[in-house]
Amino acid sequence: MTNINFNNVTNRLKAAGKIKSEADMGNLLGKGKSYVSSRKSKNRPPSLDALTHLAFNLEQDIQEFQDDAREGLASVEEWESASILWELQNEVFAVIRETVQRDRPEVFDRHPELKRFTSWIKD
Repeated sequence: MTNINFNNVTNRLKAAGKIKSEADMGNLLGKGKSYVSSRKSKNRPPSLDALTHLAFNLEQDIQEFQDDAREGLASVEEWESASILWELQNEVFAVIRETVQRDRPEVFDRHPELKRFTSWIKD
């Protein structure tokens, strides 16, 4: 796994109720509204920076869900949404880890929390 497919991720985030458009996806990636359409038109995957923003945004959403679930406040729809987010988060972390190990191993030195988040992913 070396790339994230924008259409796949966008569709899954829509199904999870996290976004409504590619512009919303750009915001989740920590970029502007036209980021996704621009990258897609150039046939380029999301940058490492954008994937890192997405991973941490997914982590925040999952943490909020877990807090609600512990309190017994999570609905069936929220459980379904969280399932999508967990699966996507695992894929994003795997791509980040693979990209960093291949192209920029010094990133783990500067961002130990990233190494912690990706250390449990199996090859």
